Amino acid sequence: MKKRSRSTSPGSKRIGLFGGTFDPVHHGHLRAGEEIRQAFSLSWVEFLPARIPPHKTDQVLTDVTHRVAMLRLAVEGNPYFRVSEVEATREGLSYLVDTLKAYREHYPADVSLYFIMGMDSFQEIATWHRYQDLFPLSHFVVITRPGYKRPELAQVASEEVAAAFEPTQGGTDCLEHSSGNRIHFQETTLLDIAASRLRAWIRDELSVRYLLPESVWNYVEQNGLYVNARKD
Repeated sequence: MKKRSRSTSPGSKRIGLFGGTFDPVHHGHLRAGEEIRQAFSLSWVEFLPARIPPHKTDQVLTDVTHRVAMLRLAVEGNPYFRVSEVEATREGLSYLVDTLKAYREHYPADVSLYFIMGMDSFQEIATWHRYQDLFPLSHFVVITRPGYKRPELAQVASEEVAAAFEPTQGGTDCLEHSSGNRIHFQETTLLDIAASRLRAWIRDELSVRYLLPESVWNYVEQNGLYVNARKD
């Protein structure tokens, strides 16, 4: 990622970064991205397919070129969605800290980053590579279920992580880091779609229509993806 010159600065913007394997991308991912984009007035959302996710090195993933191609098909027609190959083209493990540092070097300081993640991933964040360095680089938006009551931070994070945050005044869904960046807990419409289930259904020749974009399903069929998916 080349550094953007100040003369071509996009101005004060908010950029959403949605990380994951997207194997395959489905309507649950897309709907969550859309709702978070609106809730936080994001200029756009970039989907970041990981080439080699550090916490899934024991899993067989579809080649990242296919996952990128499916994402590009899925976001067609939405001017607020983009696909980034920052992690897809980087050698080695796809560490988030490296990705966020690349974005911070690329954009001027008045551009805010919002990294989007699920609650299950957030609960494991203390095990991530150099996790202490993540919070000064970006805001975090943690996706929660509708009607979900946010627990105390100590219940979903290590003592060391919790110590770096304070509740915001009058806020029940937001915590502030010592750097000034925040963790937001954001409800999204519950679409109970799991990529692992889609892979299994495709393997078992069951219909996945209406669970992922038609263009993505056509790509899966044309390329024979998931027909030999491993049983969990």
